[in-house]
Amino acid sequence: MALSFSALPAVAKLIKTNASADKTPPLPADMVFEFVGVSHGNIKRVKEMLEKVPALINATWDWAAGDFETALGGASHMGRQDIANYLLEKGARKDIYCAAMLGEKKLVQSFIKTDPSIANVLGPHKYTLLYHVAISKNIDMAKIVKPHITDTGANFNQALHAAVRNNDTEMAEWLLKNGVNDPNTGDFARNRPLQNADKNGFTAMGKLLKEHGAI
Repeated sequence: MALSFSALPAVAKLIKTNASADKTPPLPADMVFEFVGVSHGNIKRVKEMLEKVPALINATWDWAAGDFETALGGASHMGRQDIANYLLEKGARKDIYCAAMLGEKKLVQSFIKTDPSIANVLGPHKYTLLYHVAISKNIDMAKIVKPHITDTGANFNQALHAAVRNNDTEMAEWLLKNGVNDPNTGDFARNRPLQNADKNGFTAMGKLLKEHGAI
């Protein structure tokens, strides 16, 4: 049975009372901030912090404007499978973005079958599901997601950056042929795909991008 709004204050009071009884205060904000931050690429520090404070596993940082992120979310959009798998082993709550990044096609497919609109729900920092799929290098999974995307151009333009970061020319070519409408869309740092390819010495990637209008 669903709770009525009138019951929420009582529930909140009960939760707070039980928390007080455990004598466990909320996690310090600076600790949560660091843990979510290091999850983007520092597995050594992730392990150090989690071994000391296991309760950090599902801690969430509010970056403002509704941008909430867990350590697993950070590892997922950065494509850090090692960190993600470690966090999952320790009890992190797997979501569709993590599943996509790990290449778990059947799980992503089941999510979409249950609710196709989930293909358009944005993850941390407004990274799309397709972005996480692109990280996985799984084109078959991308084909499953594609029919349910409403804003094709924006999704594919963003996902192209993930393919470029991985130097994954196969995924990049699929994205360019199936939905990218602006190969010069900037990333979070306003760098264009070709800029990132050139900076990393990805010659074949750069050639492919230029063939599709990248500058």
